[in-house]
Amino acid sequence: MNIHDFSKKFILNDKIKNIDSYLGLRLSEFLREEENLKGTKVGCNAGDCGSCTVLIDNKACCSCLITLAKVQNKKVETIEGIKKSELFAKLKDSFSYYGAAQCGICTPGMLMASVALLRKNNNPTFKEVEEALSGVLCRCTGYRKILQAVSNVNKRFKKEISIKPTNAVGKRLERLDGKEKIEGTDIFGDDYYPKNSLIAKVIRSPYNSAKFKFGNIKNWKKNNPGVEIILTAKDIPGINKFGVIPNFDDQPALAFEKAKFKGEAVAIIAGDSDTMKDLPLSDFPIHWDPSKDTMDIDEALNKNNPKIHDKDSKDNILIVGKVKTGNIDIEENKAFEIEGELETSYVEHAYIEPEAGSSWIEGNT
Repeated sequence: MNIHDFSKKFILNDKIKNIDSYLGLRLSEFLREEENLKGTKVGCNAGDCGSCTVLIDNKACCSCLITLAKVQNKKVETIEGIKKSELFAKLKDSFSYYGAAQCGICTPGMLMASVALLRKNNNPTFKEVEEALSGVLCRCTGYRKILQAVSNVNKRFKKEISIKPTNAVGKRLERLDGKEKIEGTDIFGDDYYPKNSLIAKVIRSPYNSAKFKFGNIKNWKKNNPGVEIILTAKDIPGINKFGVIPNFDDQPALAFEKAKFKGEAVAIIAGDSDTMKDLPLSDFPIHWDPSKDTMDIDEALNKNNPKIHDKDSKDNILIVGKVKTGNIDIEENKAFEIEGELETSYVEHAYIEPEAGSSWIEGNT
């Protein structure tokens, strides 16, 4: 099989795949949405977390950063494509034994990076394993179990661990749901939505601050068969505001008449998948009137500059508080002094799985 004889094609899990989609499409999106290979997870869409790692010509790559144009005439492997290999079987046993899969969102990416390493070096050092997996983040394990699993992959593990009664504390136990997490078949919020669901695109502000007006939306919709609905702020019932803290719920779900930051959503367009895939938004009927923006705290505190939010306050100060302190000089004399060189990770400890899910109404409930 010589794929170099073809154009706009590549090998996906040992099968020649035609590229009929837009060449600028992310490889991750193509794999998940068009090939239904949900084992490739997506966390950040920015190449930071590594959960979307696949193999391209045996090299571990973040598929969210690779376009279809970049994989022409190349070999792409996902976790679904390596499941039957002997190496994957060994990694699967080792990951299960060491408890290297917890929530599971990073596990397929970890395994793909591990396969890339072990194909080149069947007996890597612990340091080499650390370096090979450094591009995939994990929020659960602290990495130690994963590193142990890959470093010791060539050891034989019993598939069943016998535990004496009343003596389970301190022993390794394989997770009952470990198989699905390791194989990438565990279903996360972004891995499922009902068949025939509409696909949505969002119109966002290209300006930091701008007023806007919609044109003839009904006529635009009529000229684009397959578009089912267009939603704006006027379609939101009740109060068009949300926020984590009730007193600060000043963010509209869809901006109304004025966008206050670049990228703010102003409209949602939904339609069938074929229409939305190629739907151009450049002619969407909206007129922008850019206005003065506020880019830092000093500008926001300048009373000559406009208010950002439509609150009752006369300026851009959200809230004022008072910090109570004791006698700093006295307390400082009592304090311990510690000197040393401390290092901490620059990565914030937050989840990798995106906030996603689907819901629907069945009957009248």
